[in-house]
Amino acid sequence: MANLLKNGKTLKQARDEILARTEKTGHYNGLKKLEFKERDPIGYEKMFSKLRGGIVHARETAKRIAASPIVEQEGELCFTLYNAVGDSVLTSTGIIIHVGTMGSAIKYMVENN
Repeated sequence: MANLLKNGKTLKQARDEILARTEKTGHYNGLKKLEFKERDPIGYEKMFSKLRGGIVHARETAKRIAASPIVEQEGELCFTLYNAVGDSVLTSTGIIIHVGTMGSAIKYMVENN
């Protein structure tokens, strides 16, 4: 697979590095603190709220236009934003049972080109 990231690394290389930093530090990607959140907590919450609102709105729009009665009437769906290596960053409201399996599918593709 071609190098997809600006730094010239493949997604697999990036994922392996994230896993190594996580294993070494016990914190996701070695991040012990969120600098933006600490520096500007209100700005962080505003950004998070906009992202969350957008993903919830996308879910509600899909629910309204869905052809499936399970989705339209029961709301059995959720939207999730993943990073480039398949880790969930943000999830909408709704039934979240598939969040793990969607992430696993992305990770499988990253691991297996």
